[in-house]
Formats: sequence, C-alpha cells, structure tokens
Amino acid sequence: MRAAKRHILLLVDNVSSHALGDMVLTNIKVQKLPANTTTYLQPLDAGVIASFMARFRSLQIDHGIERFEADANVNGQSAYKIDQLQAMQWSSLLWSSTEAKTVAHCWQKTGLATPLRGNDEPYEDGEDEGVEEGDADGEIVDLMLKVASISL
Repeated sequence: MRAAKRHILLLVDNVSSHALGDMVLTNIKVQKLPANTTTYLQPLDAGVIASFMARFRSLQIDHGIERFEADANVNGQSAYKIDQLQAMQWSSLLWSSTEAKTVAHCWQKTGLATPLRGNDEPYEDGEDEGVEEGDADGEIVDLMLKVASISL
C-alpha cells in the first residue's frame, strides 16, 4: 500500500476479534463503528449482502431444478444441496459480477460517503495518481470524524 501511495480506511464493528493488539499497519486506518450503529452504518448490510444472497439463492434453485429433472431419485431437499467448492465458485462468480456502483450506492445510503468527484463513477486503476497523499489523509480523517460523531 505504501509503495502504491494508497490509503485505506477500514470500518469495523466492536467485536473483540477486530482488536489489533500490537499490530502496526501502514497506510491503513482502522476505525471502530460506535456501539449499536452496525445495522445503520455497515454498507454491506445496507444492500449488497441482500442482493448477493438473493442471487445465490436463485443459482441454488436453478441448480436444484436441474438436478431434480435429471435424476428421478433425487428428492426435494437433496436436490438443493451443494458442496463447499460449489458455494465458493458461485460466491466468486456473484461477487465478480457485482458492480462497483452497487457497492458505492450502499456506502452513500449509510451517509458516510458521497459520490467521488461529483459522480457515481468509480476510479479506474491508476486514475488516482494525481491525488496528493495529504488529500487522501484529509479525506480519511474527515470520514473518521464523521463516524465518531454519530450517535443514534
């Protein structure tokens, strides 16, 4: 991250497994969300997971129907069973087909982020080369202050 001059703000809830201990991170700031705000502020909970699960379930139903039609000995329940490898492959397929604007929209719904550069288009690789390091740090600090000031 340091060599690429990239900065990351990692928002986490207050679960004990998110404690850093003595770990030192460069170019990564970890900010814990205020207590009892997880359901309001976690962008994945704000839409991406629901969409992902609906599409996963659709794949599973299609798979079950195909298995049921192909093998008369398959009963209703076992037709839908998949192994871990299949679940991982489907998850990879679904995540890679999730558009950046979907994720960005979920961040915007939380109120923690606004469209970058006044539009909904994500940055392309290398496009942020003109962003000064201080500017990125300032954006991270602004977002951290915004998160810290939230009280529900």
